Amino acid sequence: MGEPVAIRIRPIKVIAEVLAVIAGIWIIISIAGPEWVDVKFHNHGDTTWNWGLWIICNEFEDGQTVCMESDWVTVCLVFSIISFILTITASILGILGLLVAATFHTKRMFYLLAGIVMFTMALLELMVAIIFPIKFGEDILSASNVKRWDFDWTYAFAWGGFIFGVGSAGFFLLPSERQENPTTTYM
Repeated sequence: MGEPVAIRIRPIKVIAEVLAVIAGIWIIISIAGPEWVDVKFHNHGDTTWNWGLWIICNEFEDGQTVCMESDWVTVCLVFSIISFILTITASILGILGLLVAATFHTKRMFYLLAGIVMFTMALLELMVAIIFPIKFGEDILSASNVKRWDFDWTYAFAWGGFIFGVGSAGFFLLPSERQENPTTTYM
């Protein structure tokens, strides 16, 4: 039997991994949730209609239909799905760095790759969080009877996924301590 091997795990990298998992959970909630915005119309009282990444058109009781341009909604949906896939990829790279990599340089490579992937994910999620309200505002205001529109809870989860993604990328990209040579003395 071989001697047990101790694996040194840096707490900052564990935090990065936890933030990546939280970002992935928040992104999947924002993708799955149908309510990114609530819209109230003048001629429909206090009734609100929801729009999100999966809802392009809403039909009212009187037969009127209000639709968004589908191109920008599709781009937002695709960017969000890619962000989720990148989050899973970064989490796997982070786990490989934490548990599998044997040398300092191999660990560092996994952490750098995880940080770059999380940074890319954060950029895509930021674009979604910026594009959606701008384009939605342009499209919904073209309907003449809009009273107001407000952000809903799943839009906030998209921002949360971005924030946790930035935090995770930052912690993955922080330099680790170099392995010290036991024969070297520092004065």
